[in-house]
This record gives sequence, structure tokens and C-alpha cells, in this order.
Amino acid sequence: MMKKIIILLLLLLVAIAVVPFFLPKTIHQEAEHIYEQDLPTVYNAFANVQKFSEWFEWEAKENTKHQYSKPAEGASASYVWKDEKGEILGRVKITEAKQNEFIFYDFEIPENPNHTGEVILQQLDDGRTKVIFTFDSAESQYPYQVYYYLIKNKIQKKIEENLIQLEKYLSENTSDTTQKLRDTPVEVSVENQKILGFVQETSFSEEEFNMAKEESLAMLYSYLKDSQRLSDEVIGNAYTYYIKYDASRNLKSMIFGYPVEQEIELVDGMQYYPVEGGKALTLKYNPRLSNLEKTLTKLRNFANQEKLVLGNRFWEEELPNDEIQVFYVLKSN
Repeated sequence: MMKKIIILLLLLLVAIAVVPFFLPKTIHQEAEHIYEQDLPTVYNAFANVQKFSEWFEWEAKENTKHQYSKPAEGASASYVWKDEKGEILGRVKITEAKQNEFIFYDFEIPENPNHTGEVILQQLDDGRTKVIFTFDSAESQYPYQVYYYLIKNKIQKKIEENLIQLEKYLSENTSDTTQKLRDTPVEVSVENQKILGFVQETSFSEEEFNMAKEESLAMLYSYLKDSQRLSDEVIGNAYTYYIKYDASRNLKSMIFGYPVEQEIELVDGMQYYPVEGGKALTLKYNPRLSNLEKTLTKLRNFANQEKLVLGNRFWEEELPNDEIQVFYVLKSN
């Protein structure tokens, strides 16, 4: 009997020593799904971490709170979820993104970080959007190799369930896409203010503009939040103030920033830019359904109808509900 026990123990030790050589150190899972919505709409659900968190269930949602970066969209955008005591349970961060093409993520859990994800998007000939979602775990050693091996099917199922959940989310949140948003401009009074930000110059290329915008706002927000310890309330909403807007020369010059009144140390090309107030026309638009040029056209048409004279200054303010509010200053009498 003792001899059999010794043999079993020896076999167990051999198994412990040998099995890791046959188990993968990482796991790679992949799933794809096709959505009825167009490419920009689906991309936005992945590229905006606030929207991403509304349908992507990486963690149990009970008694957890989310905190989002600002800006919450594009490269460097992230969010964390915390328990009731404020302890961080995990983080999702966009490490790289290309408009309407792909997004790379880092998935971090305190005891098991460095997982990555990738989303590839493709517009199909019939107008629908194909998504391929991949997940790659961090490299592990024994005994975590056994754990990964046991849960890989569970992860695969979770990815597939999330992609189905996105279908439901898009259906519920894009049902009114054929309706026009806020057709009638409103005349308002705006106060003098100043914007802290970076001056950038781009062509009218949407990709070039968005890249400059995302990089500028992410760098500025990080500086204000981490180095200057300013709250989101003090930082305010993101602004794009246009200095030049010349379609004939394919040239835009603007300042990307925040309306921070507090004097702070300026670094890395930051500057304060004064914004003179006065009477202005304002109109909101949803960037998934419209754009700045269409909104400016509506404002100009309205001004002509009402016999108002527009000046040459306008800017955009990003609102928390993903709308953008355009202010176009009127010439004073």
C-alpha cells in the first residue's frame, strides 16, 4: 500500500513538473459581430469609454462606481471602477485609436494587469458594420497557466455576450437618428472669458483634426488634473476656439483647451487665449449625426433670415451628453 502511495506521489510530482510545458502562457480569444448601424456610430460606442462602460461588462456592476478621464474619447481615454470604499477594482484604457478603423485597449486588474484588447471595424457594402474583437491575456507562469486554461472558454463567451449587448445598446440609443437635432438657433449673451490651451493648425481632414484635438486635450487635462490638482468642476468642458477657418485654403487654426480662470504655470506651449463676449447665436449638434460645417450653415441661414450680422468668431463647447454647442458671435451695432 505504501509503495502505491509513493508511486502516486511521484507521478503527481512529475505531472506538476511536466504539465506547465504543455499549457500556453497566454490566451488569445476572438469574436466578431455585424451591426445594422453605420461605421461612425459603432466606432463611437468603442472609442468613447463612458459609452463603452455602459454595455461592456468586464466587472460585476453591483455596488461599483465609474470614474472617467477627460476627454473620454480616443487615445489615452480611460475609466476605472471602484468599490464602495473607493478602492480601484480595475481600469480600461485606450492606448491607440484610428478613426473608424481600429482601437487598442489595456485591461488592468490590480492582481492581474497587462491584458490587452483590439477592435477592428469594417464598413460592409450594405452599410452595416463588422466588428472583430480580440483579447490577449498577460503572460503567466504556473499555476496561473492552469487558471487561464480553465477560464479561456468563459472569456470567449463573455466577449460574445458583450458584442450582443452592444447590439441592444445601439438599438436603444440610435433609434432617432433620422430626426434632426435642434433645428432652431437661439440668441444668447456670452460673457468674456479666457481659454487655456494649445494652438494647433490642421487641414480640413477629419482624421488630422481629431488627432490634434485628442492629443492636445489629453495632455492638457492630465497636466491640470495630475500636476495642478484641479477638479473637473474647475477645469470645465473642452473648448475648440477657431482663429482661422478657411475652406478655400484647406486650413484651420484653433485653440483646444478649457475655460480655466485660475492662473497656473504654463508649460509645453500652453497659453491663455481671451474670448470676447457679447451677443451670439448658438446651436447644438450631435457629432454622430451632423458636423460643424452643417451647423455653421444653419446659423448663417438663420442670421440672414432674421437680418442679423455675424462676426468672424465662433467656437465649440463639448457637453457632458456628447452634444457639441456652437457659439457664433454677432457683430455689435
